[in-house]
Amino acid sequence: MAVVDYHTDSINYMAQQNTIVSLQIALNRLLNMDLLNNTLPTSSNFDLIQLPSIDSLLSAISRNNVSMEQSKLRELIAENDLRLAKANHYPKIDLFAGYQYNVSQSEVGFVKSNSNLGPTIGVNVSFNLFNGGAVKREVSNTNLLEKNNQIATEDTKLNIQAQVYTLHQQYISVANRLELANQNIAEMQKVIDVALQQLNKGTINGFDFRLLQQNLLNSKLSSLQLQNILKNIEISLHRLSGTVVQKYI
Repeated sequence: MAVVDYHTDSINYMAQQNTIVSLQIALNRLLNMDLLNNTLPTSSNFDLIQLPSIDSLLSAISRNNVSMEQSKLRELIAENDLRLAKANHYPKIDLFAGYQYNVSQSEVGFVKSNSNLGPTIGVNVSFNLFNGGAVKREVSNTNLLEKNNQIATEDTKLNIQAQVYTLHQQYISVANRLELANQNIAEMQKVIDVALQQLNKGTINGFDFRLLQQNLLNSKLSSLQLQNILKNIEISLHRLSGTVVQKYI
């Protein structure tokens, strides 16, 4: 039985080694480094950053979120188009100015030459009396587009806020679970230490000791998985608030 367990552990270990090498190659490709470079993390634990408050996150999102900025820009464009459409209701006034110099000569006649010199200035006023209601339709369409963009902006804002509230709540829940998982590791380590002494004395057999080892490994794995979830939530929140570059680069 011990041989079978040993072989099983070896198989799992080799599978994990292969996963690590694959991840190293993928990481080196992202970093534009030698693909076979032996890149290893400096710590076995995740470096978690203290999250800001909900209000701070929402404030940063209103300033930096790309989707919010795009929605606001579309809204401003629609407002400007509406003003341009309404402007067609009013007369158009064109001002012009210039400076002219004309000289004419004649072979015969009382006046052999004539010249004009001086500035010119004027105003053109035009007004569209009727164009089949095109201006009214254009104003109505642009007004509808503006309202749609306002609704889209508000919808984008609410969606992002919902994501922030959900992720923030998940972070708190996972953080509490991680604290319990770490407590389990500490308690299981104490149990393993006692069991190792009992194993050396022959009080317990190898099978029971292996079960305890597996429980400890499962607790450590659970802790790492929860840390990974927390890091992903953390990055997602900073991505939504547009602060990823400041926090991680």
